[in-house]
Amino acid sequence: MPNPSFESYTSCPNTLSSNGDDEVARVTEWYSSNNSPDFFNTCSTTTICGVPNNIIGSQSAFDGNSYCGFIAYNKSSFYREIISAALSTSMTIGIKYFVSFKVSLGEDNNFKFCGVNNLGILLSTKKYDLVNLSPINNYAHIYASTIVTDTLNWTKISGIINADSNYKYLNIGNFFDDINTSKTILNPTASDSYYYIDDVRISTDSLFGLSTGLEEIDWENQINIYPNPTIDKIKIGTKIPVLKLCLFDNIGRLMIINENVKELNVEDLSEGLYFLKLELPNNQIIIKRVIKN
Repeated sequence: MPNPSFESYTSCPNTLSSNGDDEVARVTEWYSSNNSPDFFNTCSTTTICGVPNNIIGSQSAFDGNSYCGFIAYNKSSFYREIISAALSTSMTIGIKYFVSFKVSLGEDNNFKFCGVNNLGILLSTKKYDLVNLSPINNYAHIYASTIVTDTLNWTKISGIINADSNYKYLNIGNFFDDINTSKTILNPTASDSYYYIDDVRISTDSLFGLSTGLEEIDWENQINIYPNPTIDKIKIGTKIPVLKLCLFDNIGRLMIINENVKELNVEDLSEGLYFLKLELPNNQIIIKRVIKN
């Protein structure tokens, strides 16, 4: 998967995309294939598309300094945003591929987002773009059947694909119509469902023993951050070795760093939102939000 975390780009984002201005096209190898998804990066000089704070809400990148975002549902009219990329090499028919990506629901009270299901990946042999739009036909190769409502953490969506064609392109979004999309209305006036996206991965079965794609699902579920909110200490409940803990404030400044520990003392920090980055064996990285009271 080329540029899986949107870290390589030609220029910093200035604003949200519109149909005449594709901000995702600033990301190397990525582009829009339906309406106007967005690009966010710490290098942005505006409060509209920065990281972690932007017009959609506040979220630290799962990996690096960038992520993208898209509308998966609109209450007023049928509307979808899709982002796409060409694979480094075409898939081989008959080979199994493990595919995953991370999403986090936008949380800004001004937009009042709702959670939906069916966030997924559609593979294709042809290129879809803003001239030849990606189809919305109630099918995706992998998708989340459950509604994703977590605004604090990154949710992993994954699956195994048996390649039945020499797929060359990967497209991400909600490919189901409104009738076949379930919603959770977090606010009665919610009109859209907007998700950040990061860390898009593809691996073949032969790499499972070398990479940690399948193991990561279990590792994420086996890590408990408590108490949260906290007053003085953050504890990590897990049997997995924690190589390093890094705590960042909500504008990305490193506040605390410790190695080979499972507890941080935050008593002297100001109240507010923080991001805890856990570095685990085999290059695993997990980011959790922490509230200091």
